[in-house]
Amino acid sequence: MCKTLGLIYKDRRNLMTNIEKFIRNIESFGHSLSDLDFSEGASEEQINEVEKSIKRTLPEDFKLFLKNINGQHSDKLYFLPDQALLFSCEEIITEYNSQTEYFEDTIEFYNEYQCNDKIRCTVWTESRVPIGGRDGYYLFLDFDPGPNGTIGQLIFLINECDFVVLAPSFNNFLNTYNEFIENKTLQIREILNGEDHNYRLTNDLDYLNGQEFAKLFG
Repeated sequence: MCKTLGLIYKDRRNLMTNIEKFIRNIESFGHSLSDLDFSEGASEEQINEVEKSIKRTLPEDFKLFLKNINGQHSDKLYFLPDQALLFSCEEIITEYNSQTEYFEDTIEFYNEYQCNDKIRCTVWTESRVPIGGRDGYYLFLDFDPGPNGTIGQLIFLINECDFVVLAPSFNNFLNTYNEFIENKTLQIREILNGEDHNYRLTNDLDYLNGQEFAKLFG
């Protein structure tokens, strides 16, 4: 029993280390999370509401992340593909509920696969939880993958019907992100547009789309 609890504690500590490192890496560019309009962490009650709405338990790595960062409330920093923004708990619920009416539309493609058989070709399904997005592009936690996929994998919708896998888990995504920031593959760039400006965590491009992200993270 003690050994099992020790392993659980170690896993949780490793998850927190990745999250803390991600926060530290973002702030190493000279801007605090609040400066970049990341929202303060979610409460246990807010996370419980998400799980109640999606009728499943969120992965521990993503729950711990939400407790530290509950989405983004502006586009001051783009760090997801195609300028997508990270959703708050409330937005996850809203987006998930808005997609329920489409769950039956692509069920005929359930046993067809894409991305090396890692992803089912159904676009909208109750087994995918949107955790980020913008203008029709969505970042999902996928709980019903194809035969070569991983339960809880992080996938990105790059157009109306095609996906890419970004990582086998949210924690893996954070870990890879940290590595790319630390080895300077990705850096924050200030983008000026007249009087407006924002920041993008990117390589030498203005921004990275889903396919370019998949090449980096795949």
